Amino acid sequence: MLSGNRGEWSEIYTFFKLLADGKLHAANADLSLNPSSYYPIVKIIRRQKSFTFEYVLHDSNISISRDDSHSVLKTIDRNEFATAMTDLLSAITQARSTFEVPAVEAILTQCEITSLKEPHNDKGDISLVAHDSKVNQDKEFAFSIKSQLGSASTLLNASGATNFKFRINGDLTDTEIQSLNLLGPKDLLNHLVKQNFDISLDEIYNEQFEANLKMIDSLMPKIVAEIMVAYYSGHGNTLAELVEKIIASDALNYGKSASETYTHKVKTLLQDVALGMTPSKPWSGNYDATGGYIIVKANGEIVCFHAYNREAFRDYLLRSTKLETASRSRHNFGHIYREGSDLCIDLNLQIRFI
Repeated sequence: MLSGNRGEWSEIYTFFKLLADGKLHAANADLSLNPSSYYPIVKIIRRQKSFTFEYVLHDSNISISRDDSHSVLKTIDRNEFATAMTDLLSAITQARSTFEVPAVEAILTQCEITSLKEPHNDKGDISLVAHDSKVNQDKEFAFSIKSQLGSASTLLNASGATNFKFRINGDLTDTEIQSLNLLGPKDLLNHLVKQNFDISLDEIYNEQFEANLKMIDSLMPKIVAEIMVAYYSGHGNTLAELVEKIIASDALNYGKSASETYTHKVKTLLQDVALGMTPSKPWSGNYDATGGYIIVKANGEIVCFHAYNREAFRDYLLRSTKLETASRSRHNFGHIYREGSDLCIDLNLQIRFI
């Protein structure tokens, strides 16, 4: 029997609900469902081990075929998916940690689903063919799925690759350093800033992450560093708050255009992370999630930000994300240390949905 956490089961819930409903509704900027804007689904494509299965929607049933034969293996009444999605939603909302859902095991077996997550390395969690009315064609799209059914999802996961090295302009005794290192990273940096120590970016340890940030914008490493210093020194948690802070300080001297420029660049960073860019993997600027973002709301409603809804999606990301302090010991950051005659501190970047 398959077992998984709420995020993994949310992907199966999305699969069930889209097959039952036959459409994927667009989201408004406030995440409300737009009843007049949706994409009729033709089929869902799912990879399982060495085979790819197609689940084709008909009026009353779903036909299942496999890529090596293309002949219909079986058909399942669409009402069964409606029942399964209701059972699964109930299980997800009540469960904690990892869990099994016996009520949907039979339909998972019928659908040839042997693992909750598809075997992929990109940000496309579900692939589907939908009718695109803009070009009057059926097109295949890959969507990333984020669920609000469990704890808030991360947008950018903390790792050693997301550690930044900063220089501390000032002098501290060994005793002062030892005392400050007993503080948490935010209290430590807040103390330094209040004492008028200047904290400036020295390097990003992971060269690939630095290259990926520069692919977005040549000054993106400095913008991200400014956001991190603002966060760790206590000037807010949400990206919206932190952007306002760096607009006010305008360290990159954008002048009169500072508000529009910083806001645009940070929205672009969030969008690119959401749709394709990861710290350690070379990134060409092309999106893995070609369709956009599917959000499973806390009430089980499913909405999407399609690539066509670019500005609404970017606004949503800026309003709905925050910086978060990851495990200090696990990622080895937040301590002052000497490097020759210089004082340094490493800070870690993690972005989570609110």
